[in-house]
Amino acid sequence: MSRPSSLGLGRAERGPVPDRPAHGVRNREEEVLRRRERIIDAASACVRKAGFHAASMAHIAKAAGLSVGQIYRDFDNKEAIIAALVERRVADLRETFAQLNSEPGDLLGAMIARLPQNIDHCLGEDRISLDLEILAEAVRNPRVGQIVRRAEANQMAIAVQLLSRLRKPDWSDQDFEVRAELLHVLFEGVQARAVRRPDLDRAALVHGFARLITETLD
Repeated sequence: MSRPSSLGLGRAERGPVPDRPAHGVRNREEEVLRRRERIIDAASACVRKAGFHAASMAHIAKAAGLSVGQIYRDFDNKEAIIAALVERRVADLRETFAQLNSEPGDLLGAMIARLPQNIDHCLGEDRISLDLEILAEAVRNPRVGQIVRRAEANQMAIAVQLLSRLRKPDWSDQDFEVRAELLHVLFEGVQARAVRRPDLDRAALVHGFARLITETLD
């Protein structure tokens, strides 16, 4: 015999326990996402300013307006934060390529039209300092190296999927992959050149990139 509750109703009579409101779960998930973004933004700023090693978890927590304990609730270590930061870069690239892919008409023309915007983004001072710092740490730290190489594989897969629209029938797989690789070399290499040559003429770069990309893909 079931034990009566204080209201004189057994479990069967009271019915099932109602589910927790879905909006409460969503609110908590959104709060976690917002906190993670604050941490990633703070880590990005700290790494740009002080370098990977000097950007301690305490510094990142202070920049994010959180405690160190709150940081560790979302990330096991600094490498995990870097992994999230790199993945956000991959997501941004995926979104950019999706926008290009959705544009009707000439894909190559759409790529050329976006060159001024993309080069300005690539050569932003904050972008360069963070990208080069992560690459330098990837050489020193095998775990960061794995993160960077995994992200690179994802980026290349995204690029190849988009560029397949421009592939010529007589291109071998190797030829096609080399052409895609050359585009990566252009954009990544220009960051190092901008450090050595901060006075690079952006308009001239856009013109030169347009010509090289056209020759590579047309």
